[in-house]
Amino acid sequence: MRPLSIRRIGSIAILRPGGPLVGDQVAEELQNRIQELQNEGNRYLIVNLEAVEFINSACLGVLVAVCAEYRRRGASVGVCHPTKKVRAQKDSGCSCWRSMQWYDSEDEAIASMTAARGDSAPG
Repeated sequence: MRPLSIRRIGSIAILRPGGPLVGDQVAEELQNRIQELQNEGNRYLIVNLEAVEFINSACLGVLVAVCAEYRRRGASVGVCHPTKKVRAQKDSGCSCWRSMQWYDSEDEAIASMTAARGDSAPG
């Protein structure tokens, strides 16, 4: 897999996988990067799936667990820009996908999280 990049817009962290989320090693890397964000006190995470054509069960499990952990802390996770293939996976009926807040675009996710923080602009 290509690298997982992280950029920040104020208190919002945007994680962008560089390819398919497949395999135990990728799941571990995904979990480690998100754990680093949590350790820093991150409360707003957006996972941009624009470059992701497939997510296997190990990586999906990480995302579901992260959503639950963020919610438990009163924080938010959004998933945005799903490709057609990921959208088809999501629409296949597996209930685990329902635990995630979905957005069509990164801008929509940022705006939603900015509003949730009570800000007028990211930052």
